[in-house]
Amino acid sequence: MNITYCKSWFKAKKHPTDIWDKEKALEIHKIKKFYTVALGKLSNPKCFLEINMEELFIRVNFFDKYLRDYLSYSFQVKLKSF
Repeated sequence: MNITYCKSWFKAKKHPTDIWDKEKALEIHKIKKFYTVALGKLSNPKCFLEINMEELFIRVNFFDKYLRDYLSYSFQVKLKSF
């Protein structure tokens, strides 16, 4: 499966913005900044993940054949306070 790292996914134009290599994505991940990962062929990915380690959340958006969101899951870490 193809994996594309990028700054974000431009929903209106249906393409990634500012494509990165794996090393750049790892740098961004380590400093806990927002980034996006598209899975599948870049011309027609199956889904994309929005990752924000600073706010401890990940969102997975699945595409239909026209690259429209048809399903989305959001995950967030909830820290317990004692």
